[in-house]
Order: sequence, then C-alpha cells, then structure tokens
Amino acid sequence: MLSPLVKVLNSVKWLLLKLQMPTPCTTPALLKNLTSIL
Repeated sequence: MLSPLVKVLNSVKWLLLKLQMPTPCTTPALLKNLTSIL
C-alpha cells in the first residue's frame, strides 16, 4: 500500500532536485514537509 506513495515521493524528490539545483536549501525543507505529511 505504501509502495505507490514511495514511488511518487521518490519521483517528486528527483524532480525537485533537478528543478531546484540553484537553491539546494529549499529542497530539504520541501522534502521535510512532504515526509511530515505522511
């Protein structure tokens, strides 16, 4: 049941890392927010 969520989170994390390359400080904060929601 968690597998699809993990796949989605991993893809989102990868996209954020690619899109937010110039601002790496923003990515961990967003990831923390995503993980805290679950």
